[in-house]
Amino acid sequence: MSWICRGLAALVVSFAWAGSSTALDLNDAVRFDGKVALPVGAHPLEEYIRYYASADIQTQDDLPFTSMRGDFKVKPGELVLGILVLPGEFGIDGVPGVRVAETVADLPYAVHGGCRAVNVVADSDGGMLGSWCNVDQETPLPPAPKARFR
Repeated sequence: MSWICRGLAALVVSFAWAGSSTALDLNDAVRFDGKVALPVGAHPLEEYIRYYASADIQTQDDLPFTSMRGDFKVKPGELVLGILVLPGEFGIDGVPGVRVAETVADLPYAVHGGCRAVNVVADSDGGMLGSWCNVDQETPLPPAPKARFR
């Protein structure tokens, strides 16, 4: 094998390893599901269809969520990400329960909706790092302060 072929093979393996994550199996997801702490305003856990995936996350920008809680801090490394949605919302139908997404890209895409969609992040041991409801565009914004002119 030429040095070019060996170099290309090493490069391909490096890229594959950098983007990899440990797949979550259903037993792990169910165990993790039992540790989820829901945010204030959320529906009971058993009412949601609960999707979980494992991913190597380094910064907050790597998270797939459409809403972020302002004070949430990412703990870099292998994390468990969850999106919990109420049946019939965001085009998602089915019976409530735990589902495993093969990759983060396979998690449902839920925009706005308040607590009809809950985002969850935990470390690989199941320690909760954060959970929050999506932004609710139906909630009116507080009134803007009145401008004062001199």
